[in-house]
Amino acid sequence: MVTTSSTVAEAVARLAAACRLAGIEPPEPAQDVDDAIARVRAEIAPLRLPPEIEEFWRLVDPGTLRVAPWPEPSGLAFALDGWRMHRDEPGMCPRILFPLCYASHSFVLVELDDGGGGGHLFRWGYGGEPFRRQHASIVDLLDLTAHFVEQCRYERREHDGRSWIHFDPEHLWGAAAEERLAQRPPHPRITTPQIEESPDAWPPHWRRADGLPDGPAALRGATATVAQLLAAAAAGEGVSGTLLAHAATAMMGPGGRRLRVTDHTGTLDVWAPSGVGAHVRTRDVEIDVVVTPGPPAALDTTDARRDLEGRARAGDLAGVQAAAEAAYAAFTAPAQAVATDIRAAG
Repeated sequence: MVTTSSTVAEAVARLAAACRLAGIEPPEPAQDVDDAIARVRAEIAPLRLPPEIEEFWRLVDPGTLRVAPWPEPSGLAFALDGWRMHRDEPGMCPRILFPLCYASHSFVLVELDDGGGGGHLFRWGYGGEPFRRQHASIVDLLDLTAHFVEQCRYERREHDGRSWIHFDPEHLWGAAAEERLAQRPPHPRITTPQIEESPDAWPPHWRRADGLPDGPAALRGATATVAQLLAAAAAGEGVSGTLLAHAATAMMGPGGRRLRVTDHTGTLDVWAPSGVGAHVRTRDVEIDVVVTPGPPAALDTTDARRDLEGRARAGDLAGVQAAAEAAYAAFTAPAQAVATDIRAAG
């Protein structure tokens, strides 16, 4: 049976004692973290770090943890950089989740306090992985880590004169964390074991922290097709409408992204300024557009991407630069239409 600590300080002390008994250097205390914590507090406001998370970063320098589950705990500065990156790419990861651990595109994220609690830990990774609640608190993560050290769930390894501790060689951590989580009370506001990455699937309090309504935006219904809008614009009219279509990002750059918007009648080259539809991650969308009178030919990036890839494979660095400049010039050319709103439709 895994014994339970009551506080972060108890769990840290237990882990340190387990390390000493195993002949492993214990984690070292953090140094001069007041300024770093103040920066985090200021940037994430009105959200707040749960007190036990602050206590962990005050008690432990994560860089001195010789044994830890993967992904390993991060330092405060690195964690804040990760949170900023996610904040600046809306729809990637909710603002209410703050990086606690990171390795190779995988995270353990702590749920910040929005006034209704916090401190739950979620596992997530880039590439469409869902958010999965993994620990009820950081105390559980630290306690379970100490338990694994006490049970010798690690190996000492050496290679090319370098030695290190390999944690959990039998890959038992996931099952052990799941078993312990099942013994804890359920999350007070999340009832599903996992949450899909798309903001449409986020629980209401996550959406509110990102300034989104509690549920997906209501669909209004298509008012035109791509062919109808292009025909009207070709006649010299400035025309707007709502399309039900498939949207794919052709290129991204400063200030927004270029979309290829396709329905059963054709394809429209659309400029989506930063912030328009940024939280929409599905490809089936309802999109409001304004089409330019006498629209230019649609941007096609297929040849540009093929040229870039071919020159890169050939090691032609000068050619890569020239191709990239040509692609950027095409990117900055006027699009056929501008998006004013994008809503998930599937």
